[in-house]
Amino acid sequence: FKELKKLKMISLLKFGICVALAGFVCCFSELTDNIHDGESAYNRYVLEDFVPLSKSHLWKLMMSFYDRNGPQSWTSGGVPNFVTSNSYIANSYAKILQGFFSDCKLNTAAMKLDESEPLYIIELGAGQGKFSFLLLSALEQMQRTLAFPSQKIVYVMTDFTNSNFDAWQRHPALKPFFDSGRLDAAIFNAVDDSKIVLHKSGAVLSAGSLKNPVVVIANYLFDTLYHDYFQVSGGSLLEGLVSAGSETNEESDPLNPEIIERMDNHFKYEPTELAHYKSEEGDEAHFQWMLTWYNDHFGGFGAGNEVDASFLVPVGALRALRRLSSLSKKRALVITADKGNGNVDSFRGLMDPGLGLHGSFSMMVNYHAMALWTTSQNGFCLVDHHEHSDLLANVFLLGDTQAAVEQSIENCSDNAECRVTRSAKMNAKIAERKSSFLTNYPHLLEAYTDRILSFGPSDYDKVFSFHREEPNEHVELITVVALMRLTHWDPDMFAIYSNFIVDRVMSANEFLKADVAEGLKKIWKNFFLTEHNVDIISEIGRILVQVQRFSEAEVYYRRFVELRPESAIAMVNLGICLFHMGDAQTAAELFQAALHIEPDYSLASEWLKIANNPADSEDAEMSARNEL
Repeated sequence: FKELKKLKMISLLKFGICVALAGFVCCFSELTDNIHDGESAYNRYVLEDFVPLSKSHLWKLMMSFYDRNGPQSWTSGGVPNFVTSNSYIANSYAKILQGFFSDCKLNTAAMKLDESEPLYIIELGAGQGKFSFLLLSALEQMQRTLAFPSQKIVYVMTDFTNSNFDAWQRHPALKPFFDSGRLDAAIFNAVDDSKIVLHKSGAVLSAGSLKNPVVVIANYLFDTLYHDYFQVSGGSLLEGLVSAGSETNEESDPLNPEIIERMDNHFKYEPTELAHYKSEEGDEAHFQWMLTWYNDHFGGFGAGNEVDASFLVPVGALRALRRLSSLSKKRALVITADKGNGNVDSFRGLMDPGLGLHGSFSMMVNYHAMALWTTSQNGFCLVDHHEHSDLLANVFLLGDTQAAVEQSIENCSDNAECRVTRSAKMNAKIAERKSSFLTNYPHLLEAYTDRILSFGPSDYDKVFSFHREEPNEHVELITVVALMRLTHWDPDMFAIYSNFIVDRVMSANEFLKADVAEGLKKIWKNFFLTEHNVDIISEIGRILVQVQRFSEAEVYYRRFVELRPESAIAMVNLGICLFHMGDAQTAAELFQAALHIEPDYSLASEWLKIANNPADSEDAEMSARNEL
């Protein structure tokens, strides 16, 4: 009886599961029917119908985000910033430039530099300007060993938004470089503009106008320029089309950057040809060379050998490099760091393109495709293949492209033998370019290997992600000083360690105190003021007071008061510093000003009493160190 009852219960359970599954299949079938009919099961606002990814409304949303937010796009923490705006990466780029300049002076160099002519370094998407400042500072420190006259180097900051451009003109850290002529600026759309009009000098950089090769720097930029998307499926090349949309019922402002956070984009794929790009200002053959390589590599050489793959083409980045290299007759050194892919195996499988959201959005840069495009033009490339890295730093070198288009690309159609031969020729060219680079640019290769491959910007960021919290009580001050040296005394890292240093520097030996004080000067040289890091100035002053360098501390406290005139703490800190320098009267005035701002500020009251009665201030020095 018990077994019979058990069987009945199992039967009822199975029946219930079947009913539930049937209902699910019915609902799922209805849902998919609606989708196939072009109707969504929910209300989706369509911003535009299906178009190629590079022509999508998505890019207008991105430009609107940066235009409306200006420098706050970076300082608010939304857009990645530290990994490409620190002292380490700036010094690494300076070393790469030094290597390039040295190679151009070799007797065997194919690319020569004219030291009587300006050499322009053009940074695309300079944003808030912090990296520009750090690289200019690094080049200034290396000027005696740079292998090119530093006074002939003109650094050009560019962006497409007036808000960033205007902020550069007002920034105190950039002013000395602007005044010396070593820095200029321009509004420049990297994808569409063909010339650059410099704001300070009035010079116009146009096609063929530069005597020296142009240097292009692009950090966290190419991932935000136009991309196209392709798939290789069953041996055939497909183009990805996108319909941009929003999860809401209606969008009153189609350029509202907030749409990015609620995007609902649909994709579909249609067959296309290897000669997909028809209007690329003479660059069509190089795009075809790139697409042909992918089609042969993944499409196989006959039935059964195909591998499905999906890959982006950074068409916006390639168009930008084409226009910029034309300024110097197709000669350019490009240094770029971005999230991306350098290994072709990353593209296996069929999938829709992913968007990284961070206030705006970005897409993975296909550096492998950029290397193919560069190789097609008889150029050189150094591509970081560390796919696990959040940031890949790469170097591309473009020279004369005339030889690259002498032979056409074979039209093999479905002829497997032809495709085998075509693929072998293309891979042979890639190998030849690599070998030639190793021979002709040894210093550039050494610098790239040392500062990027061995321990690069992404490695630096990863290592110090472990140290972005204040050290525990068992860590010694000398260890933190060693870490600061490794960061080239980076102000952002100092902000994390400043309280730790204040607590321990007073008891350090005189040699370590002197080391810290010298390090603070380097921090100040690397300091780029934003609305979020003003307190670093006061922190430098606090430490200088602890090591009894009051006159040096005064300079920083006065700067801090200028920036924070309504800060009672700023007034008190400057007052304490002046008191120890023997100016009790001015100190008392500052303490009184602090009490005017904050009447209940007890520390200001205590110090006001001390300043008015200097004879009773035996413990003032210790109090200053404890209370600052």
